[in-house]
Amino acid sequence: MINLEPIGRLEKEKLLILGSSSDKEWVHIFRGVSYITGIESSLITEKLDSSDQASFYEASIPAAQLFSGANLDFHRPTDSAEKIDYQGLVKITKFTKETIEYLANR
Repeated sequence: MINLEPIGRLEKEKLLILGSSSDKEWVHIFRGVSYITGIESSLITEKLDSSDQASFYEASIPAAQLFSGANLDFHRPTDSAEKIDYQGLVKITKFTKETIEYLANR
């Protein structure tokens, strides 16, 4: 399972991959995708139970969250379109596409 939340403010930061320890293959898959796309990522191995992937963890289904980082507007009306980093969003889309295509073609 791949969860995208939130992904609109990458700026010059690395893409964070939360839950990357939910499957032993994630580390290899995401490092490979970073290499192929040229998009830097950072694997976060701590188990997080506060997002949409939590129910997948509980069912022993590998789940990872692609995350552009925390911001003060998260889940608030102040999170508006003019604050989106569209170039970063394109990078995350490319990263996600490569990941999903790899998984689908296995």
